[in-house]
Amino acid sequence: MNGGLALNGSVPSYPRYREAATAACRAQDVTSVHNLLTVVVPPSDDPTLTTAANNALALNITVPDGVEATTSDGNVRLTGTARHGSTHKAAVGSAEPNGRTGRCSR
Repeated sequence: MNGGLALNGSVPSYPRYREAATAACRAQDVTSVHNLLTVVVPPSDDPTLTTAANNALALNITVPDGVEATTSDGNVRLTGTARHGSTHKAAVGSAEPNGRTGRCSR
């Protein structure tokens, strides 16, 4: 795969999702990771999911202030204003962890 690595399966939390991609980037000769892991959070755990989504939004400097996540039955809803397509994409990408591809920095 020319340095590319795909991660498949499921993890119990968004932090584990990010940790898996970070660990994969540390492997020798890996230059990019296509993270296909699915975060499986029990529907009754909406407060944890809300906190994780809002933390991810806060950590992404390209997400505008005022964008917030709420959850209901395991579904994430974003509210706020993104004035540009790039900031909209950053917000959605931060809150929705599935199917992301990234370059590994060395």
